[in-house]
Amino acid sequence: MRKIIAAAIVLTIAYSGTCFADLFGSVSEASHVLQPGENHSPTDESEVQIYTYKPSFPFKVIGTVDARGMAAADALQILSLSKPGEKEDVELAMRALKREAASIGADGVIIAHQRQVRVSDSATERRITGIAILSQPIAPVQTSQPSYEPQAKVSSQAVLATVKNPVSSSTISGRDGSFSISLPSGWVQTQNQNYEISAKNPVLDIALLINSIDRKDVADWNIYAKNLQQKLLSSINEGKSTAIKNTKIRGLDAMRVDVSGVAKNGVRLHFLGTMLKADKKIVWILSACLESKYDSYRTELENIASFIDFK
Repeated sequence: MRKIIAAAIVLTIAYSGTCFADLFGSVSEASHVLQPGENHSPTDESEVQIYTYKPSFPFKVIGTVDARGMAAADALQILSLSKPGEKEDVELAMRALKREAASIGADGVIIAHQRQVRVSDSATERRITGIAILSQPIAPVQTSQPSYEPQAKVSSQAVLATVKNPVSSSTISGRDGSFSISLPSGWVQTQNQNYEISAKNPVLDIALLINSIDRKDVADWNIYAKNLQQKLLSSINEGKSTAIKNTKIRGLDAMRVDVSGVAKNGVRLHFLGTMLKADKKIVWILSACLESKYDSYRTELENIASFIDFK
């Protein structure tokens, strides 16, 4: 392993880098330094393997890759007033590491060093240095004593202990089963202990949170709606809101309000709040997207409430 790292140190400066920032300010970027004379066609990022030890099969070092990941709160986390942490940073750094390695023709990366760095009072980032390798044809079997050097070929999720990827779910029920939502294609369920249902559309960068309360616990649902509106306004900067409007959704009494403002990470968001009143439950549906995308996504956000079913 030390020989591998030492070889990487004497690389000539053939530098390139990529940086991908998502719509909510997260950073996933990497750069590389090529070994002299190593010029290869890009490989498929999905086929790049991550190793924690030197692999036992033949390979050659083609360069080094430095990656960093810094997760900013996405719309879902902003809605729930939660913050991204080390796991999210690691996921972004690993994504950049594999992407950059693939760009220089590597099919594997040996993790040489990684650490978590605090870059401000409210933000951290993961920094990973890896040795980019390209596997070589296996030599004919010889009668010499076999090597017992350990090999650790693992996925990026397993190596870095990230959370399980959310899986798509056609129908998600509230905690007591009294209501459910049938999510359209493109939505995936996420986990948020403060809400009965949370989901996001990663392609459109739309987030969704849903809570409910028994009707018998709400004396005046107009006041209840205003309190939720004020709570949302207090969680953002430069908050603006339309008046709460009464409407009907699938024959149920409903209220709807638009709120816009700047999240704590400086991103300008637009929220659509919808409240449905059923026989036994009042359900509060909160969705959000980037302000610049709201006009394009408004129909999608408005239709979410129509996917709610009550038992």
